[in-house]
Amino acid sequence: MTEERFLALAPGPGRRYISAGRAPGLGLVPCALCSPSSVRYHGRGAKACDRCHRRKKRCRFSYSRWACDGCLRAEEPCGFLVAAEHDRHDADPDAAWLLPPATQRPAFLTAGGMRCALACPTSARDDFIAHFFSPGFAGRMHAVLLACLPPELDCAAGICSAMYEAFEAARGGRMTDSNVEVWLQVMVSAIGLMRHGAAPGLACFDLLPWIGLGFAIGHLSYVTLGHTAGPVRRFILGHVIERAGAPLLPAYLCRNPLLLFLVGVDLNEALLRREMPVCDLEVADGWVPDPCLGLCLPLMPSLYTLAVLSHRMRDGTPTAADLETLARLRDKMAGWDLSKVCSDRRLFHGFTPDEVVHMTTQARVYQLMGQLLTTRVLTSAGCGDPEAARRTAGGFAAEILHLLRQAAEATSTPLRFVAMPYFAAAVETIGNNERDAVLDVPWGLTGTFMSQAAAGVSMALRNLWALEDRLPGRLWLDHVREISPFSLAL
Repeated sequence: MTEERFLALAPGPGRRYISAGRAPGLGLVPCALCSPSSVRYHGRGAKACDRCHRRKKRCRFSYSRWACDGCLRAEEPCGFLVAAEHDRHDADPDAAWLLPPATQRPAFLTAGGMRCALACPTSARDDFIAHFFSPGFAGRMHAVLLACLPPELDCAAGICSAMYEAFEAARGGRMTDSNVEVWLQVMVSAIGLMRHGAAPGLACFDLLPWIGLGFAIGHLSYVTLGHTAGPVRRFILGHVIERAGAPLLPAYLCRNPLLLFLVGVDLNEALLRREMPVCDLEVADGWVPDPCLGLCLPLMPSLYTLAVLSHRMRDGTPTAADLETLARLRDKMAGWDLSKVCSDRRLFHGFTPDEVVHMTTQARVYQLMGQLLTTRVLTSAGCGDPEAARRTAGGFAAEILHLLRQAAEATSTPLRFVAMPYFAAAVETIGNNERDAVLDVPWGLTGTFMSQAAAGVSMALRNLWALEDRLPGRLWLDHVREISPFSLAL
């Protein structure tokens, strides 16, 4: 199944949404993933949401863990005004959000999550999460995924189990065409339900089922096909934004690691293809390291702005305001002080030394990648000397590759989510020997068993190098749309 087939399967423009105007209280719905100690979900039956409080009634949760029966019947948002937000900001410094990630778990599972917990082998689950998110996040990430599985979707447990099974089969070299066909049928059935309006959470304003479903579809596609199901990811992110009612996602929602993964992948794809990213992130005070983005959260708004400006300047004549904004953005990213961020030792509470090295390396190479791409986009718009810009970009690329090699030698676990900085640096390499040296890296980033994804990245690099040598004056980002599609994920 290629990107074109996903386009055919993705829900079309006729999809009906619940408008933001009908969900004014959505931002009040507490998130089970932000601070498990701040909201006592097992006690919600003794509280009242805003709507029930006005009617002096008690909330009852018979069908959904996020919307009470009264709000479901009225098709109105169900939110608590005080319980979630007040306790979270006034929490003790040693509260649950500073505990090791493995100890952070939602209070209970959805019906779909319970089915999946019974269906998924523990070893396959833990191996999957340890590979993609590092062992320190294994307990939390599986709990988060189960909490996000939609109870209304019958294939929720099936797609999560298929994701784990495909990973195990690929790693053990046991992936057959018949198995892939079965897993793809599970994925297609989930996409088909979305297309025909039977998507999860339609009766309430619950975003977590969409996020969990998008994560599972994207990862299952990445393991089996080497692609990240871009059209499905963009549809789900667009639906989340429609429900959230704002282009900037609420801060409480941005602590969901599955959503951060989807947003991060979408932002990388937008930067790579000079497309418009689906959504931005609002980084709140008191943010914590994320299983996917690590310490990169403060950089995300700058990278989003870079993607927007790059897309705007791709086909049109850049304005003076755009060039000035881009120059300021380059200086802002260059001035971001990672050492100042790392001075708060509480951020690393509960992490292993390897995980700390990976997070700091990831943040540094993403910062360098932002400077590299900004330099390249500015030069393509006619600002500065092209040769000087090429040397500057080459310096950023050499530093990125050096940091990645250094981190790989210093740790015993795989590098975490650095595919995009690696790719941007690899394209800038000059000389056959240097290019041959960087071609071995994709296999280490994706895992030697994920041959389709690694082979796609290697082929893309060879094609871009050939185009760069033949057309040296053009920006290599403009060549990406001319080669065969591939996926970097994070």
